[in-house]
Amino acid sequence: MSMKRHECPTCGQHYCCPRSSAKCGSPLVYDCFVCYAQRYCLELEEASSAIVQRFSLPDNGSGVCDLCFAD
Repeated sequence: MSMKRHECPTCGQHYCCPRSSAKCGSPLVYDCFVCYAQRYCLELEEASSAIVQRFSLPDNGSGVCDLCFAD
């Protein structure tokens, strides 16, 4: 029994059906593992940057700022 092969819409690489089925009739198309991992890491970096920008200290996070020396 051979598994149905899918084509990654991002890079065009063929990969085996993640459902382990030779008769996969799913209309859903998924990225291959490499493209998925790259997209996931990029989204994670963007989310991390957004959090850092929103919650960082005025001095870019060094821990020393004008407020530290206020009397």
